[in-house]
Amino acid sequence: MPPEPWSTARSGRGRGDTVRAPVPQGRVSSLADAVRALRPLLSAQGLALGLAGTEETALLPGGPAERGLARCMGAARRQEFLAGRWALRRALDAVGCPAPDISYEGRRPKVPDRTVASLTHSGGTAVALAARRDTCRTVGVDLELHQLPLEAAHLVLTPREAGWLEATAAGDPAAARRLLHTVFSAKEAVFKALAALPGGAASPRTLRDIAVRPVPHGFEAWQHGQAGPVLRTRVRWVAGAVLCWTVLPAAG
Repeated sequence: MPPEPWSTARSGRGRGDTVRAPVPQGRVSSLADAVRALRPLLSAQGLALGLAGTEETALLPGGPAERGLARCMGAARRQEFLAGRWALRRALDAVGCPAPDISYEGRRPKVPDRTVASLTHSGGTAVALAARRDTCRTVGVDLELHQLPLEAAHLVLTPREAGWLEATAAGDPAAARRLLHTVFSAKEAVFKALAALPGGAASPRTLRDIAVRPVPHGFEAWQHGQAGPVLRTRVRWVAGAVLCWTVLPAAG
């Protein structure tokens, strides 16, 4: 059984079957505040943080590309989309690369060529990380408020990791749910980072293509069976959610 790579703040809320209840506005604010407190740690890694919440009333499309994308969305999805775009805009502004109108490039937001960025949203909060390409090759971030059911572990874990989960569940089912929560979020962040690397044709197809091992404050992760980078992935509990991020320095 691996050591716990997460902090001692272990609260989390179960994942609903199909429809999740709205997150109370006070919790959205506390989640954003908890993420905001990580800004010095992120800055030390060369990363700029952008935040936005779906409760913000002034979230408008930045230009024609965003207007066209938002036009076809329902109200809730539109607000989530705009929160994500504003979080990205704020992160990109912080690295000196403004992006007034962010379209898509494939399945990812199209950001200025001289930057790398990643976006996640959960529970009404959008979190974006950005860096200049001359300092970082790629970045990935994931925020997860809701836990996966243990029955979904086979979609996330390699056989070795499933052994960790089984050993943990035998003694502490709640700890097993926390373990799955953190591994899932860490792999989501790594998946985004690997998929964004130039020439990403060999990027992972599923989360099971990514292997992890616990290290202090998070995981090391790599693409199973592929020659490629080992990504150090940070794990932090923030107001009951788990936030994971990974960055590959330009020299890495």
